[in-house]
Amino acid sequence: MYIIVGEEAAAQVDNKYLVFELDTILYNKDEAPVKSYCVVDNEHIPLQDIAAMEQYKKLHAKLIENYHKRNWKFCLDAIEHLRGKFRGELDTFYDDLEKRCSVFQQFEPPEDWNGVYDKTK
Repeated sequence: MYIIVGEEAAAQVDNKYLVFELDTILYNKDEAPVKSYCVVDNEHIPLQDIAAMEQYKKLHAKLIENYHKRNWKFCLDAIEHLRGKFRGELDTFYDDLEKRCSVFQQFEPPEDWNGVYDKTK
């Protein structure tokens, strides 16, 4: 999996590769959080998945959207459907997100939680 940081970087490769938003990450308390993206080469897509690729991309986008909305059940269901797609390129991200969503189902994050993954803690 290739990871890039920043919307500008993602826009530069979006027309050549499949680009998926991952986390919004706070690296430094003195700076704004930045979005990270996964870049998947089209060559990594199995022929049998090409027809469904647009659906998988939309489901991934909905996964990220629902994560920020705190819809943990949707996230866990979406991860179940997405795991293994894109030749498994995003599976480590899905594994990590699944763990977070499972914890959040039991222990809701604070009211001021905004979906940002804080690497400063």
